[in-house]
Amino acid sequence: MKKKVFYVMALCIGLFSSCDKDNIGFEEPIVPPIEEPEKPSVTPSTDDLIRVKIDNDIMAIVGSSDWKSVTYGNGKYVAVGGKYRGKTGYVTTSTDGISWSEPITIANKPSNGMLDYLESIAYGNGKFVAVGNADASINYARVATSTDGTNWTECTDILLYENVGNVEEVIFADGKFVLITSTEFIISTDGTKWTKLGKFPNTAYSITYGGGKFVVGGHDGEIYTLTDGTNWTTFDMDDVIGLDFIYCIAYGNGKFVTISSKGIVCASTDGMTWTYVTTIELPSSVDASWCQWNRLRFIDGVFIAVGGSSYKEQKTCAYSTDGVNWKFMNELTGNGSDNNDLCAVQ
Repeated sequence: MKKKVFYVMALCIGLFSSCDKDNIGFEEPIVPPIEEPEKPSVTPSTDDLIRVKIDNDIMAIVGSSDWKSVTYGNGKYVAVGGKYRGKTGYVTTSTDGISWSEPITIANKPSNGMLDYLESIAYGNGKFVAVGNADASINYARVATSTDGTNWTECTDILLYENVGNVEEVIFADGKFVLITSTEFIISTDGTKWTKLGKFPNTAYSITYGGGKFVVGGHDGEIYTLTDGTNWTTFDMDDVIGLDFIYCIAYGNGKFVTISSKGIVCASTDGMTWTYVTTIELPSSVDASWCQWNRLRFIDGVFIAVGGSSYKEQKTCAYSTDGVNWKFMNELTGNGSDNNDLCAVQ
């Protein structure tokens, strides 16, 4: 009963106060709302961009945590990343691979379809090309270009395509940028004007170039090889790796090498006929039931694979000169942020 009386009195006081203001002609000023850009909760730390040596000779920069991709061009390293579906895409640059600039956001406008987050970056023909994903109501794939890694321009040409899939990777090879989404193969010579050449039979995840061919790792153990510019030949390895994903594919020493997300290694000399090579057994320092292999690169004569588990906060890295015998890098294997991608130190 006391609570009810209190609420009634408070209401009356509020009404009387309002009436008094009306009587004296006083009106509270209305402050117009100010639309501020959405601020990221956590900026990725550049400490997660690690410069490493392999056998005291081969050097690479490995991106972990939210840094999804790293590349080098025009005297500068550029790394991109961001929180998945966090409406934020970050870029940082470095001239030596050690000291990095304060990360800047170039993807923070989901309302108009700008990049929500950044997934991959490549350099070629005097330009950095960063790709990411945006509002699915328009389409997923987005592209931004830069000549210095700091000032970026969004490419709207890709909006001409309806229902462009989720971005997976961009590379520069054979004189052009090649962008694969989960379903499409799209090319550009300048990173601005894009041409869609076709669709994959199933979901695509990773791409490499070698021996005059583009080869793509896909879903359920499938490999797609571009044979004539528009048509793809499919090789199904599900009898070897099961219904596993192929996020890791690279070309080096005259052969293509793939690693399934669970560590099964296969190789091919022509990108069309594949054979089982080995299985990379994870050390006891990581939880094999959660960790997966994310990217494979061929750097200075060595295949280097990185992966881990963001859920378990574990990381792993292994390297091989022949694609058959693999060694783990202890400093990049064990507890810590999962490793996503890497590039050679120039």
